[in-house]
Amino acid sequence: MIGQGWSESGHVFTFPSSRPLSPDRLTRTFAALVRVSGLPPVAVHGLRHGADTMALAADAGLKTVQAMLGHSSI
Repeated sequence: MIGQGWSESGHVFTFPSSRPLSPDRLTRTFAALVRVSGLPPVAVHGLRHGADTMALAADAGLKTVQAMLGHSSI
């Protein structure tokens, strides 16, 4: 169940109050999590490439991946 102070904001990453996280804070937090995980370094943008690679490996069509990434052309 979502907390009482939260309301729909349209943002993916928010504080519990539903106030959006700044991109810089999200980047720093993600980098810290990657460091403590012991995984190889990856930037947040690298996750986008991972998502499209997994979609293509799962036989998603090129047009589907194009739309998923918001690209105007393949």
